[in-house]
Amino acid sequence: MPGGSPYEDDLVGILPTARLLRRINPRFCDWNTLDAEGNPRVTRQAVQFYTEEMAARVGCPGPALSVIVESLADPLEVLRGRYAGDGLASITADVIRGEASERGIQLWPTPWEPAHAVVFRTDGGRDLPKSVKQRLAEHLSKNWVTPPRR
Repeated sequence: MPGGSPYEDDLVGILPTARLLRRINPRFCDWNTLDAEGNPRVTRQAVQFYTEEMAARVGCPGPALSVIVESLADPLEVLRGRYAGDGLASITADVIRGEASERGIQLWPTPWEPAHAVVFRTDGGRDLPKSVKQRLAEHLSKNWVTPPRR
């Protein structure tokens, strides 16, 4: 358990250029701030870690953020149907990990999402700092794959 985290960063299986998809619930969008295409801004609430209790309910050993590894996932049409109403935004693994590698990514398949992975703090922290959440949310806002529906 390096750094106190129950997860291990998979630097080989999830390369820096890997595109990850984050499911975005419409509640976590600022519908008053739209881009040129009419897509909402993602708020930092969309990049909160599961609490320890929620993580346990979904079979994870500690706080984490769910993402989908696009290269391992079902086609986008299938994902759009599976997550109807929610948006999907993309981000690369290197952006998630950050410059100091204070965050890691590990594949964590679930029965309902075989391409599921978790983002975690390598030091075992329970959530991301607000500034990191804001940067990730801004990146996601610029990279909609499928915007959510109100």
